[in-house]
Amino acid sequence: MNHLLSQQPIKTDSSNWFASNTMTERFPNIVDAVVRANPAFPSRIKRRLQELSRGMQENSRIPPLTDPAFDKDQWDLLWRPFRGQRWQETQWFFAETWAYRLLLEACDYFSTLKDPFAPLKEEELQRGDAFWPILAAAEARTTGGAPGTTGDELLQALYLSLWGNRADLSFSGGAALDAAGAGQGHLVLREEQRALEHLLSLKGTPGEQATPGREVHLVMDNTGSELAGDMVLCLALQRLLGVSLVLHLKLYPTYVSDTTVADLARFLEVAALHPRQEVRTCAAAFASALEEGTLRLAPDDFWCQPRFLDDAPPRIGEALEGAGLVIFKGDLNYRRVFHDTLWSPETPLEEAAGRKPGTPWLFLRTIKSDCLAGVSRERCQILQEEDPRWRTSGAWGLLQVF
Repeated sequence: MNHLLSQQPIKTDSSNWFASNTMTERFPNIVDAVVRANPAFPSRIKRRLQELSRGMQENSRIPPLTDPAFDKDQWDLLWRPFRGQRWQETQWFFAETWAYRLLLEACDYFSTLKDPFAPLKEEELQRGDAFWPILAAAEARTTGGAPGTTGDELLQALYLSLWGNRADLSFSGGAALDAAGAGQGHLVLREEQRALEHLLSLKGTPGEQATPGREVHLVMDNTGSELAGDMVLCLALQRLLGVSLVLHLKLYPTYVSDTTVADLARFLEVAALHPRQEVRTCAAAFASALEEGTLRLAPDDFWCQPRFLDDAPPRIGEALEGAGLVIFKGDLNYRRVFHDTLWSPETPLEEAAGRKPGTPWLFLRTIKSDCLAGVSRERCQILQEEDPRWRTSGAWGLLQVF
């Protein structure tokens, strides 16, 4: 149930430059990229995409869905509170998520099941940029000298998963990173030790069966290099702690590179043929965990919708509450938890979320929007002096425990 917010979610009007720019420039640019990446689109689809883009730039009223689809009735209910509102005068979380659903409709996705973002995701895979976290982890193991502690290995895996989030096709075009960009620098908040304490508390004895209270739930974000970092993290958690994992994915494509089951399958397929043995070994271990059931996939259309987490259906809310630890990846999931609101930065997490979770939550995020809580005003002032764009550039990371 939604709690009564002390502030309203970020809007797409002039009150927030980044949200406004998303609807007037960034999303139309994504539409253009989708058209270029799909030259076989018929003129009808290209025309519908152009109309969607032009409507945003001209601040038209936000249109409803028109084509039949399995989830149309539910989306109609989500659209109803915003009926009559315009693209540049509405709630950003709704507008941005709704725009991606309209893009799928314009591309006939629900009648063809052809992912309009697939060529963009495939390009990153074929460049090979997507696999750097796996190679960085392998390099650390072979050049690090004496074996590190369990905490050291877990911390490196957390960093690789965190910085993999920087390569987001809806934001950066999947800019390549390397191991040098996967360390401790440029962290807004340093709560690694608290994170490690929670993780190490889940460690079982050899041969102990994993129970729901020792499961780690990972709410995923992007495919590509972020998925590679997530794979490194998942395998480290299983090898070092003996936990089972549940991965929460998008049921269908959205936000360009957000991970679906099809994306994960394609990633494993390409990784299995990679020229580097380290990548092939990692992919094989991940596939084995899926087959054995110690790693399970939980795709759901809730993660595609403009709904905050406290409005999640029981199947999701109960699963997260029963976990040993929940890891939320990326910017959109952070916005979903904390109501995409421009809080005073020192606002307690419990106030921003409107709840105190029954199990520890860990956020791994490179910051690409203004929603932020639980960070001291003094720290924000230092960051503002060092980098005036730190809240939207994607260059700064957040490792935060709730």
